[in-house]
Amino acid sequence: MAASLSAYELEREKTIAANNAVLKSLGLDKPILASKQPKKALIQKRRRDDDPDYAVPKRTTRVKGTTRASPAAATVKLDVEPSGPEGSCIVVEAAKTGRSKCRKCLEMLPAGAPRVGMETWMVGRQVMTWQHPECFVSALKITTEATGRGKCKQTKQAFAAGERRLSASAHITTNHVKLSAAVSLLRPVFSALGEDANGRQAAFDGIVGLGELEGEDREVLAQVLTTGEPAAACATSADDAQDDALEVEPTPNTALVLAADVTKLAPSTEEMRQQPPKGQETTERCFARTHKGNTKTLTKGSASWWMLD
Repeated sequence: MAASLSAYELEREKTIAANNAVLKSLGLDKPILASKQPKKALIQKRRRDDDPDYAVPKRTTRVKGTTRASPAAATVKLDVEPSGPEGSCIVVEAAKTGRSKCRKCLEMLPAGAPRVGMETWMVGRQVMTWQHPECFVSALKITTEATGRGKCKQTKQAFAAGERRLSASAHITTNHVKLSAAVSLLRPVFSALGEDANGRQAAFDGIVGLGELEGEDREVLAQVLTTGEPAAACATSADDAQDDALEVEPTPNTALVLAADVTKLAPSTEEMRQQPPKGQETTERCFARTHKGNTKTLTKGSASWWMLD
């Protein structure tokens, strides 16, 4: 067979034999890595349709399933039933969980404890804020309607100028209600203070401005201390509820912002016809371009105009 090989192949065989001899002398003639053993074929069990106890195994790709709630995490039975008619601006109920916090003292409200709720503007929307009954009562005030343009938050009826009203606060919102409507709203609140009549009387006497009420108005408001079911509040239509906005007491920090928001910078149609070309300024008006590329007309000397030093 060697005679059939070419000279090149014979030289190649000699080179391979010489290399193998060197590897053998160095002890490298054996393979370093062990060869992989072939995998054994899985034996699949045949399905036994005739076996009544045979159950098809469930296959799922879920790594972790949801755990069942423990008996300790069961829902707490509420001792205080939700009170107040539907659409009431003040609600009294038992805390459903222990995660809510009093908006006034910032302490946690335990589950099942009574709490007083009132809507306010927060994080860009209307939300229900909760307070302890004691904290809510401590913020009650007797105020006087000055202009006669305000409305009762509950009944939507207008206040007369100089009329006494009850003001309740939550966060930055203050709701004003008539004294007759305040009885049905505050009766559950004072009932949630406890069974101590002296404590409820002390909380009632601590209302700011209570001494300014005349005898008849004071007797009407004192009905919040009586026991019994609160009277149903007057029903309001959906249109009235949308027209009535929450009255917010402006603070020194927000008075300038509110004034700037109310000011209308857009000119009327007649003013637009009389406007000079863009980029020019008159003695009464000037033009400014917004970040969106729109042109706004600013009236000199108005609330939206500031002179830079």
